Amino acid sequence: MRFKIILLIFLTTIHLSFSDNTVKVALMTNAGKEIYIKADNDMEIIIDNKTVDKKREVKVSYSKNGIEYNGSIYNNIFLKQNEGEYIYVSKNGKNYNSYRGNISLLRENGRIIPVDIVELDEYIYSVVPCEIGKKFPEEAVKAQIVAARTYAYYNTKNSKFKGYDLVDNTDSQVYKGINTEDESISKLVDSTKNMIITYNGEPINAVFHSDSGGYTANSEDVWGGKPVDYLRSVDDTGNNEFSPRKNWSYMITKEKFKTIFGVFPKEISMEKKNNRIEKISISDENKKIEMTSNEFRKKLGYTNLFSTIFEFQDLGDSLMFNGNGAGHGVGLSQWGAYGLAVKKMKYEEILKYYYTGIKIEELKNVRF
Repeated sequence: MRFKIILLIFLTTIHLSFSDNTVKVALMTNAGKEIYIKADNDMEIIIDNKTVDKKREVKVSYSKNGIEYNGSIYNNIFLKQNEGEYIYVSKNGKNYNSYRGNISLLRENGRIIPVDIVELDEYIYSVVPCEIGKKFPEEAVKAQIVAARTYAYYNTKNSKFKGYDLVDNTDSQVYKGINTEDESISKLVDSTKNMIITYNGEPINAVFHSDSGGYTANSEDVWGGKPVDYLRSVDDTGNNEFSPRKNWSYMITKEKFKTIFGVFPKEISMEKKNNRIEKISISDENKKIEMTSNEFRKKLGYTNLFSTIFEFQDLGDSLMFNGNGAGHGVGLSQWGAYGLAVKKMKYEEILKYYYTGIKIEELKNVRF
């Protein structure tokens, strides 16, 4: 018996072995008081593990006691389409988004959330075009694919959500279903099937961002907590030449600034680390406040201050912020990957450039 146990442990370390390869993606863009769902042919309406109906179109409504369907209230409803067909979801009955997989319905915060239960790589088919578009060099696309697959795997295994694994927005990865898929990218997803990023034999939290602005960031400098060995700052100088956010500016009046922060910006001081702003102090004659650069960005707006690499100018009654890069700065830089691919770097090399000490390995028979 002892030999069998040791042999089993040995065999399971040869490959990361799993059986169920679907992810549960909450379609927050389609959440609402009413949800309309349709399919190309009749769907199975499954409640309490029993098929209670078959219909091509379904409408459900939110109730404080459950989900209302066909005059009755239920705790859970599962909609199963025919294999190989698509399912269409809308919150107004007019504008539908199309998805692969099947739909589970749940209640959360006074609304119904449709959850797409979809095969991992079919999910990646949509994520990658949403995240980087369709014009990146092939090796940069492959790097994004492997990072996105690894991110999905890690965050499904370690989900911070209840009732689903991921969401369809930037709180996880942007996912819009079939309409954003691109045939050439889907072929690259298939060509890298099962490839993931590991550190010490475990899949990593493969976070990524748009443009490092010249230096990526240490994870603890952005989110706090303990340092993560594979999320170390790297010199990314000269790799973002194609980025639309290589340089950016944002101007705000001091009066508007005061309404946001509650203090007039008479004096602003900033602490830097690895070219990034870490902390900011703002003061006038009566008050002084301090915050992290991420808190500062959140208050001013992520689409105003695109990154934590910036300087400011005092223009009298206004402040002008001039910066570089976009996003939190941790892990893979998408526009940096673009630049490295142009320099003929392969996707494995790109990933090892941004994630310290990692390996690219094959994940066999995925299971979560």
